[in-house]
Amino acid sequence: MATSSIYDIVAAPTQADMDILMAAIALEQKAQAAYAAGAASGLLDAATVAVATKIAGQHAEHEKAEVAVLTKMGGTAPKKLDKYDFPAFKTAEDILKYALELEQLATNTYFGAVKQLADNSLVLAVISIQNDEAQHVAILRSALKMDPSPVSFLPFK
Repeated sequence: MATSSIYDIVAAPTQADMDILMAAIALEQKAQAAYAAGAASGLLDAATVAVATKIAGQHAEHEKAEVAVLTKMGGTAPKKLDKYDFPAFKTAEDILKYALELEQLATNTYFGAVKQLADNSLVLAVISIQNDEAQHVAILRSALKMDPSPVSFLPFK
């Protein structure tokens, strides 16, 4: 017997829900590209590259799940861009700060999506991803020697 996943549930697709998923997919794609650029920069130590690679893999899993749901809803996922405009990274700290900005944006985006989704069956999946994004924020803040949990409630500011 096959087990179902929270990502397999779609009750009543709406265009607004599909638009939210398309925006989330684009954000996941950009995050993957950013982590790949950071890892390939030569500015990060091996341990940080390993963490970046793991986080990029989690973003790929988010994207895969979101694409599956969007496709099931009848939508078409946005294509990955050939090139993203990232700032010029001169130090490892530059990379980590940029990644932190992306993770905070992702966390806040998923937080906002929960309030906007018409299909309640998608809420659990979005909350699950949003929690993972918040973990990424904590990891990056720790790597930057910042308080890993600076706020008691989302969204991040």
